[in-house]
Amino acid sequence: MLLSCFYFLSFVSTPVFGQLECKPIDDCDNLRLLLVREYPDSACQAVGSGSCGNADPFHEVVYRVFLHFETDSSVSDSELYFMLDYSWLNATVNLINTGGEGYSYINKEATKECLKTGSGQWDTDNLVIFEISDNNEVAIQLENETSSPCGASGAQIQFTPDAPAGVSNCSVTSNCAYAELFPIVVQAYPGETLRLECKVLQYAPSGEIDGCDTSSCSLNSGTGNVNTNGISNYTVPSAASPTGENGTLEISFGDTLYNVDGTYDIEVVLNRKDGTGNLEIEYLEFMVEVNAEIAVSDPSFPSSNGPAAVRKTAGAGNAVIYQLYYVMSFDTAITMAPDDDTVLDIIRIGPPMPFNQEFEMVFKLVNEDDSRVRTDEGCSKVKLSADTVLFFNDSGNPVCTNLELDHKVFRVEGREDTSGTCPAPFVRFGLVSTGMPDEIEFDYFECQLLIHATGQLNISEVVFPSNWTCENQLTGCDTTCWDLEQGPDKVVHVRMCRDSSIIQFPTDSAFMEIHFTGFGCIDGVDVQLLRFNRDEDSSITCVPIINLENQGFPACSPEIKGT
Repeated sequence: MLLSCFYFLSFVSTPVFGQLECKPIDDCDNLRLLLVREYPDSACQAVGSGSCGNADPFHEVVYRVFLHFETDSSVSDSELYFMLDYSWLNATVNLINTGGEGYSYINKEATKECLKTGSGQWDTDNLVIFEISDNNEVAIQLENETSSPCGASGAQIQFTPDAPAGVSNCSVTSNCAYAELFPIVVQAYPGETLRLECKVLQYAPSGEIDGCDTSSCSLNSGTGNVNTNGISNYTVPSAASPTGENGTLEISFGDTLYNVDGTYDIEVVLNRKDGTGNLEIEYLEFMVEVNAEIAVSDPSFPSSNGPAAVRKTAGAGNAVIYQLYYVMSFDTAITMAPDDDTVLDIIRIGPPMPFNQEFEMVFKLVNEDDSRVRTDEGCSKVKLSADTVLFFNDSGNPVCTNLELDHKVFRVEGREDTSGTCPAPFVRFGLVSTGMPDEIEFDYFECQLLIHATGQLNISEVVFPSNWTCENQLTGCDTTCWDLEQGPDKVVHVRMCRDSSIIQFPTDSAFMEIHFTGFGCIDGVDVQLLRFNRDEDSSITCVPIINLENQGFPACSPEIKGT
């Protein structure tokens, strides 16, 4: 059963001009969120054709979020100009993507800029909390800490009976008032299906600590001529096929540079082939895919342009796939003459993880149907060069087969200790069995781990399973079982040499642990080197398959929480 909001809203005729009356709402069920999609992402319209002056309808979908108050039809419009009497009000809305790969996202910068130029009523520096999370949630929180029941200037919620353009009128038996809370600007990817969802709407009048939730968080507004219902599914259209001067543009890969640290720099280039006169490029959107047979270093972007999003997925074995989603909006248009070209970005990638493994990488441009370009000649898709596919390969140690390492994978895991007075997080690593627990002989095992840690964490020791002895037995392998290189990032080097020794696999006995002192977080671990040799009579030194699932990072020291 939902709580009442404690106050009765008695209407007294109030002029539109002059001081607005401050009124509470007596029943939260009369208060809901109205979610409006302002205009679709479609043709090559002028920038700012909606209420938000900095949005571009070619690639941005703009939503507006309103408080919607509904009362009896006997209440006149003139009584629906008022400021809300409130102690606090919270509202949270999230973007739902029901189709496609999930590339559409709420553009934080554009949304905040639109809030300033659109609604523009909130003092978000001092009085109102406005947040956009990385998981596409938008929240606004207003708390009234003033003696005035309607709050300070910059945090006053003003209602008006003037419905947003395109919204269906209030029902015959009701009258309605609206207060705009915030806009949402979505960078919308072609082919994906979007809608908004109201997650939270809570309200308390002044003087009250306990508020109430609305029984129905959002209002189903129907559709209008221009605006559409924000809770309804909307599929983002693709751009038209390139014609005319837009058809002279093509994206390809340019020069490749091999760096001394083993990384590769790959140019992404926009070419103009033939054409007439200069062409002004204002916006570009396209995707690059990198397929690697083994886990390579995450790509970086030394030219500082970089994609809007990087998606990393694991393939079979140690393989990894990167999808680089480029969204380029140029404040000053790129001018290109016929047969001209310009470097859009540089992708830096590699070496593989671990460094010693043989590898092959393939770079290609993908999803041409979902690409977009905006020029002074119009909007369309942009050609992606099908001929430019880059291959990189290097010799090294092969991946272990089941003959060399039967049903075993290498894992690195972050763990948060719960024992002791002030426990520190730790890292455990080693070979684990994907089949029945058993044992395996080996002659040589080596790994090098680069640990990314924040705070004041320092490595204290590497602990081996109780049934292992840390002594190297083979000639030419007389170093200690582990050493480390201290620095901003910690490098741990483990080297074990045996004469047909045995690793046992019952319950986690093949895990080694890196222990720390101090406080902080372990954000991740890079496997820089990994070698295994089962039999001294065999010349095959191989790289165990690395399992990257559910690694447990970040692993942090316990926090003290409470009041």
